[in-house]
Amino acid sequence: MRFTGFTLIEILIVVVILGILAAVVVPQFSDASEEARVAASATNVRAVVDQIAMYYARHGVYPELIDGDWFVNDLTSPIGQGLPETVGYDASNNANKWHTTAKGVPPEGIPASWGGIYWYNPLNGSFRARVPEQATDQETIDLYNRVNNTGVTSLGQITP
Repeated sequence: MRFTGFTLIEILIVVVILGILAAVVVPQFSDASEEARVAASATNVRAVVDQIAMYYARHGVYPELIDGDWFVNDLTSPIGQGLPETVGYDASNNANKWHTTAKGVPPEGIPASWGGIYWYNPLNGSFRARVPEQATDQETIDLYNRVNNTGVTSLGQITP
């Protein structure tokens, strides 16, 4: 009588092949979810920038305050995890300031009222999302630019 089935070698080969496939596919899914978070945050920024532009077109001045209804996803930002869900208003009185001084998490010791996920300069209508700090400054700059559709070259850059 002959038994049918798989040998231990055949089973091990199948397990190794499945492991290789999983190692190839899993990173692609995590990259896709990161891109989705960036796209969702960029959509929120664009929606608010569009509302600021419409307000300016109607009233001839930029709004003093950002209306929470202008956000696609309320004040939440998938990319700004860990940051307070608020808009920080620039108080520098600098109409030439187009970017927040802190592109990432606000510096330690800075009060929560100073900033959160978003930054707004009511003197020129500039609205930006802050991003979590990345492993390197360049990665933080790259993420900031992708979310805000900007082209800053340093973390300290505040003008175009």
